[in-house]
Amino acid sequence: MLRKQERYRDEHWERWIAQVRRSPHRTILLPGFMGSELFDYRGDRTRWLDVGVRWDADDLEYDALSPSGSVDHNGQEILARSTVRAPVLTDPYARFLKDTGAGWFPYDWRESLPLEAKRLEAFLDALLRNDEKPITFVTHSMGGCLLLCLLQQTPRFDDAIERIIVCAPPFHGALKPIRVVEDGDGSPVDLFVRDSVLKRSGATFPGLFDLLVAPKGLWIEYLPSPSGNIPLLYPIRTSQDMYGVDAWTNRHRADMRPSLLRFAREFHVKRMASLRGVIGRFEKKMFVLVGLNGKTAYAAARSASYGWALHYTPKPPDGNVSNGDGTVLFQSSFLPDLPLSHYWAEIPEYGDNTHGKLVDLPNVITAINTLLSGGSLSGGPLTPYNGFIDRIDWRFERPDAPTPTQYEHLNYQERARMRSLVPKNQWTPALNPDGDALDYYVTREAAKRVAMGEDLVSVAQRAHLEPEFLERHVQAYLMPFLFG
Repeated sequence: MLRKQERYRDEHWERWIAQVRRSPHRTILLPGFMGSELFDYRGDRTRWLDVGVRWDADDLEYDALSPSGSVDHNGQEILARSTVRAPVLTDPYARFLKDTGAGWFPYDWRESLPLEAKRLEAFLDALLRNDEKPITFVTHSMGGCLLLCLLQQTPRFDDAIERIIVCAPPFHGALKPIRVVEDGDGSPVDLFVRDSVLKRSGATFPGLFDLLVAPKGLWIEYLPSPSGNIPLLYPIRTSQDMYGVDAWTNRHRADMRPSLLRFAREFHVKRMASLRGVIGRFEKKMFVLVGLNGKTAYAAARSASYGWALHYTPKPPDGNVSNGDGTVLFQSSFLPDLPLSHYWAEIPEYGDNTHGKLVDLPNVITAINTLLSGGSLSGGPLTPYNGFIDRIDWRFERPDAPTPTQYEHLNYQERARMRSLVPKNQWTPALNPDGDALDYYVTREAAKRVAMGEDLVSVAQRAHLEPEFLERHVQAYLMPFLFG
């Protein structure tokens, strides 16, 4: 039996099943990475993430890996029991849950996807026992990978699933997990908890390693378009094998690293081997909703001196949009053999990163409700595949694109990281454009004050910042859905 299975079954599933059965379309939400609250039943406290000010993210690491489930640190018994309750701005799924009436299946996003897929399989057995009514799925980010993993493991639920809507799925991985594993960045608590603590925890999460960019040869190499196939480069622009233990500078729990990387590589290999069969079974039932025009990491390279650097899409020419939603590149969400008419995009103004909030955006909720009701998205607020694929600025991802230089196309967080590693007398204009170091410090301090409850507009005015810019900065540090 899976570890903790009895507690999940006895203390949570009855309530979750009732929520799904009350849902107008019997909809199950699978949230994204960090999208489930984690509660320690032995310590009787939330470990991740609720409306309180005290977040105990320092005790999330695993002590050991196990075929029946990983072993929590320090004798804890941590389970997922709801979606998160964000302490700042808005709950990331609140509008979606209210407007769709969906139920949910929270899962432990630290754990490997194949293991959590087995738990989802057991949950569906309980839900569908003596109940033949169809169900629907809406997934966000990592939740789409979890569902795909389940469908690869078993066809038993094919007839019961009426429709699948996956939002911002990193099916083929993303680049941001590199920064989380290496530095502990990318979490809402890194303003209050030392990065070294988060770095220690993240180094033990099988689920985080499952989200790494797929190994070379498994990445999507081209996309179809009305103007012809678009060839694509592998985003790791270095000879370093990301799945080799020597690719990483984070040495915490180095004894676990070979197993975590091997499991992650095998996960991608098995996914790709069975992908065509899964899409063949669900090509009429599955729809993919993505965000575009965000500033998204499109390449990563590793140097001996500075470790991994992530390079982000610059502003596109007029009339074009940038690739990705701020976390996931479009090609990572692409499923070969799924009809192109089943891809739709939300395209905001450039730089508005939609990944963490995609399912909560009004346009996307409208599209989800339309699909759940069996309607068509034609003429709706989202853009169809043939309407966006040739508008994407592919200049930096085509095979003839040059490898970015060390300081080229860094976002403000990457520049800040690099400045901490480079002597100040060696800072170049690319590393500190227009006094970026001071602006970064001022904005970070302003974000801290907002996080502690001060009014965002007032803080922005005192810091001489645009409120919209500060809000994006607060979201980047405090929202828990940063990379899938």
